[in-house]
Amino acid sequence: MALTDESVHYERFVLLTAQIDVDGLHKTFVDLVLELYPDIALRLYSNKLPANYGRYELVYIQKNNNKQEINQQIEIDTELMNNLIKVDGDITTSASQVVYPIIVRNLYFGVLIIEGPNVDDINKSSLLTTYIAIYCNQLNLLRTSNHDSLTGLFNRQTFDGTLNKLMSSKQSLHRRLSEDPSQPDTHYFAMLDIDNFKRLNDNFGHLMGDEVLLSMAQLMQKAFRDEDMLFRYGGEEFAIIVKHVDLKLAQIILERLRQLVNAQIFPQVGLVTVSIGFTIIDNNILPSTVIQRADQALYYAKENGRNQVHCYEDLIRDAKLTKPNNVENDIELF
Repeated sequence: MALTDESVHYERFVLLTAQIDVDGLHKTFVDLVLELYPDIALRLYSNKLPANYGRYELVYIQKNNNKQEINQQIEIDTELMNNLIKVDGDITTSASQVVYPIIVRNLYFGVLIIEGPNVDDINKSSLLTTYIAIYCNQLNLLRTSNHDSLTGLFNRQTFDGTLNKLMSSKQSLHRRLSEDPSQPDTHYFAMLDIDNFKRLNDNFGHLMGDEVLLSMAQLMQKAFRDEDMLFRYGGEEFAIIVKHVDLKLAQIILERLRQLVNAQIFPQVGLVTVSIGFTIIDNNILPSTVIQRADQALYYAKENGRNQVHCYEDLIRDAKLTKPNNVENDIELF
């Protein structure tokens, strides 16, 4: 690519701004960086919690490393990135490595690391800096539209698209680079509701209610793994996709959250509990049925004492719920 060709540059800029989902934006950005630096090694990280600390997801690594090598590299890079954040660092350069923080409005959205010869080429660095600026702005726009403004979790609109995509194909949500391919290929969907939230709002006011929602989101982020997906479904309800687990592990993860909330003292409010219902994500039924099943299990938990976790399939097996006759096979061929 001729670095003096302004029309080519403009096309690349437009390509970045045309991306309408985060995965597509990551891929386009990586492709452009590799086009600019064909002989370098590249690693791109995305911060799941844009703030003054990081939970980094490895979005791209160029080398064909095995799982152990990838995890070792992630540990090394995570220490580097957290140290960079602590000192409010800018671009750092060595003889063969350049680290570019991905910063939007003083929040760290991730880090780009490039290694190899000529990484400090001034002309290329100038264009790369422009790519990064456009990438940052587009990432901020997408995250703003995809995330709930109060809790920072994914919003309802993102949930609808994610569940539909996940259920449209067994391969629709690819495993992350650091995941073990021997993990179960089943996913579970859970609905969580804060018990007696209306009473909490009535007694302490909506401002404290918002504080509880924010604290709840932070507890959820601590309780779940990086590969799991957390959504604010609406009001005091949250939706959770627990990925690559069997029934036993899904129950353990959700129960761990319930216990974590139960042990938390919320400022000015005191004790808060949650009820959770969950079900397997079955590709042979409609997304609406998956939601309905988790909701039925949630309703059972709330009607039978609250502060509980229940699985829809277990409730059906134990005859505590009755499976509707008309949902044996939601997906029909016409």
